[in-house]
Amino acid sequence: KNLSNATVNCYLTYLRAMMNFAMDELELKFAPPRIKLLEENKRTNYLEPDEVRRLIRALDPLRADMAEFAFHTGLRNNNVRLLKWEYVRDLAVLDIPASEMKNGKPLCIPLNKDAQKILRRRRNEKEDLQFTCKYVGKIDHVFFQDNGKPLSQKAVCNGTWRKAVKIAGLPPGTTFHTLRHTFASMH
Repeated sequence: KNLSNATVNCYLTYLRAMMNFAMDELELKFAPPRIKLLEENKRTNYLEPDEVRRLIRALDPLRADMAEFAFHTGLRNNNVRLLKWEYVRDLAVLDIPASEMKNGKPLCIPLNKDAQKILRRRRNEKEDLQFTCKYVGKIDHVFFQDNGKPLSQKAVCNGTWRKAVKIAGLPPGTTFHTLRHTFASMH
């Protein structure tokens, strides 16, 4: 089914766990065959600063702002994509509630000058859109489309993203999450 070796290994790992459970808990009388994992492609889980700059230049303005913000904050796709203005304190700190975090714990992040610059630019775009397009109404999200709504989860890393990755000369598997790894590697 054209699955990657990593995906096959994930299934094999679950299969091995089920067999071990059957042997231990259900007192299975035969030993399962040794399950050998496939060799996986070696991936680079982070980008160099010049690669991040190339990616940002290759993206459209909205995705470029999102990617740069992720690079400066280490936030996940959902946290950037669905970031609300109510979580931004004085353009200097993010206070993201536990309900919005994967681990269920609130997050407080001080923002560097580059992240603050992006927020100022996004605030200006929000004010411009609300002034020129009355039908849009109140814009709650920091990163929004022309209709005032955030991108869908898949729209962040769709064909537009993959095209920018190719233009920037980055490995084909470069995803939005790679920016989180890049943030961590830089720190």
